[in-house]
Amino acid sequence: MDQDNQSSNTPIMMIAIIATLVVIGLLIALNKPALEQATTKHHQSELLGLLTAIKHVNQQVLPMHNSEGEADVLIDGVAVPLFNGKLRATSSSLERGLDVAYRSIQTHHTAFDYWNMIGQPSKSNEPRKIQLQHKEAPANCHIIYVEAGTLEQPNAEQYILNDKGC
Repeated sequence: MDQDNQSSNTPIMMIAIIATLVVIGLLIALNKPALEQATTKHHQSELLGLLTAIKHVNQQVLPMHNSEGEADVLIDGVAVPLFNGKLRATSSSLERGLDVAYRSIQTHHTAFDYWNMIGQPSKSNEPRKIQLQHKEAPANCHIIYVEAGTLEQPNAEQYILNDKGC
C-alpha cells in the first residue's frame, strides 16, 4: 500500500519542483533589467565621485600652492607633482594629490585602490592624458584627465567623462 502512495506522489512532487524552478527563473529574468540599471547607476556614481574629488583638489586645495611649469609641491609633507599649478596626468600625482587632500595617507589606503590608471599616448607638444576607470566597470565607462596645457601653452586642465557605457 505504501508503494502505491509513493508512486502517486512522485508526479505531484515533480510538478511542484518544476513549478518552483519556473517561478525562480521568472523572478531572475524580471529582476535582470533592474540589476543592470542599478549597476550602471553605481558605476556612473563612482565616476562622478572621482571627478568631483579631482576637481576639488585642483580648484580648492592647489590654488594655495600655485606654480608654473613642472613642480613638486610639498603638501602636508608629501611631494605632489604638479603641472601649471594643477595635478599632473600621472598616477603618482593623482594618487598623492587626492590622498593628501582627503587624508587617506593616514589610513594606509589610497583613493585609487579600486581604479585602473592608464596613460594615454600624446605627442610631445600636447598635454599628457590619463584614463581613470573603476576596476569593475566596463571599458567604455571612464574619465580621461588632461593636464593643464604644455610648457609653451599653459591651459586649463580638462575632464572628459565617458559614462554612456556604464
